[in-house]
Amino acid sequence: MQLFDFLTKINITTKFEYKFNKKIKNITQNSKEIKKGDIFISLKSKKIKSTKFIMEAINKGCIAIISDKKIPKINTKIPIIYNKELKKNLHFFLKNLYKKTPHNIIAITGTNGKTSVCWYLYQILKLNNSNVSYIGTIGEYYNNLKISNTSLTTPDICSLYRLADLHAKKGSRNFIFEASSHGISQKRIFGFPLTIAAITNITKDHLDYHKSLAEYRKVKLSLFTDYLNNNGLAIVNSTINLKRNFISKLKSKKIKL
Repeated sequence: MQLFDFLTKINITTKFEYKFNKKIKNITQNSKEIKKGDIFISLKSKKIKSTKFIMEAINKGCIAIISDKKIPKINTKIPIIYNKELKKNLHFFLKNLYKKTPHNIIAITGTNGKTSVCWYLYQILKLNNSNVSYIGTIGEYYNNLKISNTSLTTPDICSLYRLADLHAKKGSRNFIFEASSHGISQKRIFGFPLTIAAITNITKDHLDYHKSLAEYRKVKLSLFTDYLNNNGLAIVNSTINLKRNFISKLKSKKIKL
């Protein structure tokens, strides 16, 4: 898709010289992964100055930058687009470029056992001749092939959409990935269309990050209440005590438990 066509689809009206209307290869929010033809997503951070990453993306050949922070003048002629609600809108932008997804998108969370459950499910589906993909701690896989190593347990939203589209084009019908509590709380999966979500357990780990068991539990269970599609399937370990308001939320979304 050409840059100007893409901007029209995501309702961004702006004026640039026609020479900047180039074909988009990918959208990424990691400047280290930028390749020629990519759009760079710059999200503001309290801890890190974005200018360094913007310059890295420009030097690597990105064709446009979309940011939720007004960027001071820098030495470039490529389009720099300000979008105040970028984090909230990003999934809408992504699904206008990455239009294919596997039939089932399956997220597995839990303090322990995410990788094992993902891997067992991946192997079971593969043995049943169902085209399947897995993304997580031990890498990126499609059927019998390991494609690459991974740097994060749960990829960012740009990577998830790109990988789902790529694997759907390969023929994958099942896309399994690990949803860590860090990934959920940082909204890395916000707007990603989950059809099935499962949780293995909740134990007293990662409290250095989440501060309390109550907060940790809330984050884990938000995978179902906030991210799982309406009419989706929720699979919960029977040892986890579910409160009435959680069950009510699932019922309101017509989620099968």
